[in-house]
Amino acid sequence: LDTWNGVTMALNANPITVPSRNGYAFAGYYADANSTTALIGANGYITSAGITAARKAGSDITWVAKWTPNTITIIYDSNGGTSVASTTCEYDSTFVLAAAPANSGKQFRNWWVSLNGGTYNAGATIDCNYAKLGVYSGPARITANWDTCPAGSYCPADSAPQKCPTYYPNSDDGATIDSDCYLTTTAGKFVATPKAAEETCKSGGYYCPGNVRVNYGSTGGISECDDLSGIDVPNGTYSTSPSTGASASSACRYVAPSDKTVTGCSTVTPNTVSYTGSKWNSNYYAVKAAKGYHVGDNNVANPTCVICGADKYQASDDSTATSCTSCLTNYHTYGNTAADHNAASDCLISCDGGYYLAKANNTTCSNVGAGYWAQGSMVAQGSVGSRNACDDGLTTIGYGFGANEEDDCGRIFNYGNQKIYLRSAKRDASQPALHVQIGDTIFYGTMQRVSGPQSGFNAEYDGKNYMIINDNQ
Repeated sequence: LDTWNGVTMALNANPITVPSRNGYAFAGYYADANSTTALIGANGYITSAGITAARKAGSDITWVAKWTPNTITIIYDSNGGTSVASTTCEYDSTFVLAAAPANSGKQFRNWWVSLNGGTYNAGATIDCNYAKLGVYSGPARITANWDTCPAGSYCPADSAPQKCPTYYPNSDDGATIDSDCYLTTTAGKFVATPKAAEETCKSGGYYCPGNVRVNYGSTGGISECDDLSGIDVPNGTYSTSPSTGASASSACRYVAPSDKTVTGCSTVTPNTVSYTGSKWNSNYYAVKAAKGYHVGDNNVANPTCVICGADKYQASDDSTATSCTSCLTNYHTYGNTAADHNAASDCLISCDGGYYLAKANNTTCSNVGAGYWAQGSMVAQGSVGSRNACDDGLTTIGYGFGANEEDDCGRIFNYGNQKIYLRSAKRDASQPALHVQIGDTIFYGTMQRVSGPQSGFNAEYDGKNYMIINDNQ
């Protein structure tokens, strides 16, 4: 073989300078593009086939260079995510980018290839060349870009981002598991069953204020009226109004125990207490008073009923009166127990002897009148007093000390212009008395010792001076 570009070619001697091509390795010269027999090998040495071919040609000939594309290793940098296996591509071919890795709390954005290559979504097909991959030779590094896991999703460490479950549409940025998803409760509703939808707030003293965060897999959004502070009378029952679907603490109601007893109160009724503002109302019990009492402190935790005071009464059971009724003028009560103040008849007026209550509820006593007598008496309010009539033909002075007993019944002794009322019996058996016999009956005039003769009817007895007087004098 003569020469190749001025170089004498010989088998295993004087290799040619092999050509170069970016991204490829020289594979030798061939008779044409379809030939599979190298005439000059990849090392630049002519082959025996090449020597034979050249000798046959006898003149200038053209052989075709063949090229083998370089294999580029693709290394994936998941940038904190799950590992992605490396791959290879042949220069000037295309390849498919790896699927998105997973990264706890983050969402895959794209693959960053190079400054020249830019960014691509997972699974995109891109060219395999140095310019695109941003390298001159050797492996290319493709890096994952991440965004914080968006609201409404969660991004596990081992799988792709997931949409939050049904009923729980919310999540904070960076959520990593399904329990990071949550719902915000509606007023009057709560989550009773994990992972389920809201339910109407239940009865029995519960309220559901709403705007409560409940995470997927949890329960919540409900509060107990029992937890509200400030109950002064414990061990009662709680409820709400409305009974279900209550949405605020102001819907809470409380009924204190019904076994409370209060001295002097005939009825003790628990009120329904409401919660307003930041405290319970204090009207725990309403009371009614028994006879002889009036209502004291009412609509409180510890109500009272108070016994009536002097000259007052309360005659009704289950009374709501806050004070007792006063007796009429000159009527008085006696005693300090409720039984001494439980009717108008406990109010008494006192009439001295010789006087009586002529009409019910009169506030003064009247003279019994001539021919009548009455002992001293107590008359109940609403009642009428009584007087006693003398026997026929007898009379009394009609009032006071001269008409306060039956023996005051007698006859009138006229002495000039003076009337002297004689008794049917001596006032004091140990004292002298004027004896006046009328028929078979003796009547007696009261004698009062005097120092000497007085105006009126005088008498001398046993050497002493007396004046005959009426009992009322």
